[in-house]
This record gives sequence, structure tokens and C-alpha cells, in this order.
Amino acid sequence: MKRDTNVNLNNPRVYIEGGIIASVYVVLALVFAPISFGPIQLRIAEALTALPLRRGSAVSGLFVGCFIANSLGPNGMMDAVIGSVLTLIAAVITYYLREKNFFVAMLAPVVINAVGIGLMIKYIYADTLSLYLIIAYIAGGQILACMGLGYLFIRAYDKADERILKY
Repeated sequence: MKRDTNVNLNNPRVYIEGGIIASVYVVLALVFAPISFGPIQLRIAEALTALPLRRGSAVSGLFVGCFIANSLGPNGMMDAVIGSVLTLIAAVITYYLREKNFFVAMLAPVVINAVGIGLMIKYIYADTLSLYLIIAYIAGGQILACMGLGYLFIRAYDKADERILKY
């Protein structure tokens, strides 16, 4: 199901949807904080990175949600800035790849976050693990969250959307 081909910035719905997506991202990241931060992580909130496949408003919502969650997380403002910019880049790419296969489109958040967050953890936070090991751990968590949980989430979203549109 393809939806939301153009984002109309004059429509308040875009901002409302973005705010809801940001709020859900923050709640999921912080509720699951013990596994959402660090070199070995499975950020459940990253399942929402599938939303740009259906909603353009998700791009800003993911960016803002990631910024707020990382600001409140244990790694401080550097993580908030770098992590949210990486999320923004991945969300924009995912949005532009929305007509492609789900797994092709979802490579954006996996690869961008694995490499970007891996580099940040290694060189800014001076983690003692090998860079390649950190990238592998982040990639593994991203694959599970984005491609695994994200796939289940977008399937449920599509089914709910079909039911809503029926009425």
C-alpha cells in the first residue's frame, strides 16, 4: 500500500502526526533504556523507522523523537545531535526509497546507524571494543529492530489502515 506521496506542510495533520511519532519514539526508547543505548543495543523505537515508507510526517517525527530520547539518555548532547542527524538522513533516504522493496528501503537506517553510531561510540566515547565489533553489534540490533520489528509494525499498520479506509 503506497500512501502519502507528498507532504503538505500547510496541513496541520503533518505536524500532529510528527509529534505523535516523536512521542512514541521517546517513550519506547526510554522505557527500554537498558537496551536502547550503548555499543550493544536493540532500540525497540527503531521499529518506527519503517513509517517513512507510508507517512512523510514520520521523517520529522523520527528526528525530533530521537533528539529528545538521546538528550534524556545517558550519552548526552553529542549523542542527541549526531544520533538524530543520522536518523534524519536515514529517514529521508527511507522515504525516497518507499517505492522499493521493504528490505531495500530499510537498509538505510541499518547501515547509516551502524556505521555512524559505531564511529561515534568508538571515537567520541572512546569505547575499548573494536570498531568493527561495535558496528556489527549496532547493525545486528538495527536489523532486528528495523527489519524485524519494523516489518511486523508496517504490516500491522497497513492492515489497520485498510480497515480505517473501509469506513
